[in-house]
Amino acid sequence: MKLVEKLVNELRAVIGPLSGQSLIFCNGVCLRRYLRARNWSTDKSKKMLEETLKWRATYKPEEICWHEVDVEGETGKVYRANFHDHDGRTILVLRPGKQIVKYFLDPKTCQKVKFVYPKNEESTSLMHKNFDLEVLPEEFGGKSKVQYNHEEFSKLMRKDDIKTAVV
Repeated sequence: MKLVEKLVNELRAVIGPLSGQSLIFCNGVCLRRYLRARNWSTDKSKKMLEETLKWRATYKPEEICWHEVDVEGETGKVYRANFHDHDGRTILVLRPGKQIVKYFLDPKTCQKVKFVYPKNEESTSLMHKNFDLEVLPEEFGGKSKVQYNHEEFSKLMRKDDIKTAVV
């Protein structure tokens, strides 16, 4: 664990001083994710993180409000789950069957996606390890029967917009 913290501190030092949203985004957990994604190489992690920070500065994802994207959720193709994984992280549920999708993913995106198949032992093990099966929707191997309600979800997202605006 001490080595990981040392690498996090090294990465923090090489990316230099940050401010605003970049400072909030680049917390210790975030830096560990980038290090792990780049096999603990601070140089490769720095490069990847710099690209992310450029993208975030351009597109400002933290400023996106629900009313700007709610049309994307009308069919229930994407929504934030009402539960978290065992590490407390927010879960975004994507149901591609509710939209027209490309049959092939580009290689870069394909490396980032974890496909889950209900009849695959490895997939089942992954889901059991990371989620409480009582709240996990049936389509992901859980026991919960989730019904998407766009109006209710919109209320939750508008509340999130208000919380985010305060920060």
